[in-house]
Amino acid sequence: MPFKVIQCGDDSIGCASYLINHSDNWYLIDTSLPSRGGELIRRIERHTQDLQCILLTHEHIDHAGAARALQERFNCPVFAHRVARDTLAQGDDTYIGGWLFGEVFRPPQEIKTFQEGTLHLPGGLSLKTIHTPGHSPGSTVYIYEEEGALFSGDLLFCGGWVGRWDLPGGDLRLLCSSLKSLIEEDFRSLYPGHGSWCSGEGKYHLMGALGYLKGIC
Repeated sequence: MPFKVIQCGDDSIGCASYLINHSDNWYLIDTSLPSRGGELIRRIERHTQDLQCILLTHEHIDHAGAARALQERFNCPVFAHRVARDTLAQGDDTYIGGWLFGEVFRPPQEIKTFQEGTLHLPGGLSLKTIHTPGHSPGSTVYIYEEEGALFSGDLLFCGGWVGRWDLPGGDLRLLCSSLKSLIEEDFRSLYPGHGSWCSGEGKYHLMGALGYLKGIC
């Protein structure tokens, strides 16, 4: 099936949101800060007027903050891991982190959850989901297996860097375990939650991260 990824988030302020086209249907991974919602909507509208759904990698406000605004604009469901959903639905700012950015979080009207495994989305896209706590309790990665594309949120970045674990709910041991859970996965392209994406050497960046944390993992 035709598959295209467009990085449309403004990483200098929020996160690297990814707009995905799969068989002429559109999906969004992560939404950035509440204050970036209007600009993100305008960037999406350059490509499409419709989203099948919004996927969140975790519960932090720089990734989930504009979900409500985008849901209202595109009238589409929001998906997140159950742990992230519970935090977002409760609006618990201790773990959402609005205090880090001086912004206020509005929960989406509805957040759908999923079991770890294959997630079948509206419009025909199927992604493999893996719960990867450590950066946050509800962190999840998405893999499009046909293309070997990993959307890693704040677990893993290009260059072998990893997400911080010193925020509320962070846990270095769990972060290590989550990184190790990706060793047997087949991915080539890495689309992280911040910074540039990289193609062809995804496993190289994973092994670099494990090497960086050697002695802990």
